[in-house]
Amino acid sequence: ESWKAAARAPSRAPKLQKGCLCMPTGNIPRFTHQAHTYEMPVKNAFTYGLCLATLLFLPVWVQHLTAADGGIGAIGGGKISEEEIFGKTNKKGVTVGGYPKLMFHALAIVGNTAIWFSVLCILVSYYGNMKQKQAVAGVYLAWAVGAGVIQYTHPWNDDPVSMLDMPMPLLLGVVAIVGTGLALEA
Repeated sequence: ESWKAAARAPSRAPKLQKGCLCMPTGNIPRFTHQAHTYEMPVKNAFTYGLCLATLLFLPVWVQHLTAADGGIGAIGGGKISEEEIFGKTNKKGVTVGGYPKLMFHALAIVGNTAIWFSVLCILVSYYGNMKQKQAVAGVYLAWAVGAGVIQYTHPWNDDPVSMLDMPMPLLLGVVAIVGTGLALEA
């Protein structure tokens, strides 16, 4: 009769969910199966995506602020010589050619603006609600797409830029990283 009581007692083995492909871990009662939660959002994934995107661009933005060439060498992918940037000194000691000082000033302003724009985006994505995060994502996407379009409408040299010339890989990477972060958090 004891075998009948054992048959009626609930099994201590973990039960599989219907349609679950997980294997039971054995008859040890402390290991139980837990439900999968794929729909669960990742906390602050969008913020982490923005932080990673900022870290990718930060070296170029800092060069805009600190480098003598205003970061032109960095954004030119090494295809612009210092002679093109600064000009050439002739025999009389006069510098001929080179970019105007206004360009270096404008690049420093761009670098400063980009750094603080990213800080603002990161703060809103961290402290804001989902609507604010979506607004930041829209503005950030518009910024990245606009920068990509500028590569074709205003190329810095005579050749049109390909998708493999910098900064297009960076821009595409940023769109992927930030978009993935927003999707994971949504």
